[in-house]
Amino acid sequence: MKAILEFNLPEDKEYFRMAAKGADLSYIIWELDQKLRALEKYKDQDSISIEEARGLLFEIMEQYDITFNDEIFN
Repeated sequence: MKAILEFNLPEDKEYFRMAAKGADLSYIIWELDQKLRALEKYKDQDSISIEEARGLLFEIMEQYDITFNDEIFN
């Protein structure tokens, strides 16, 4: 089975980028979950701060060259 996505560029540039980066976004979510799970399981304290969780998210996003300033979020 094949699936072909077509975009009218440049009008659909943001939709093209979302489709192209979709797998990366899935990996980011999975990696964040794994890091939070490991912290929950092995860290001495019961929880981490929201600031620490956001820091982890930004660190993982950077590995995939994605930021919240990208057009996929605007």
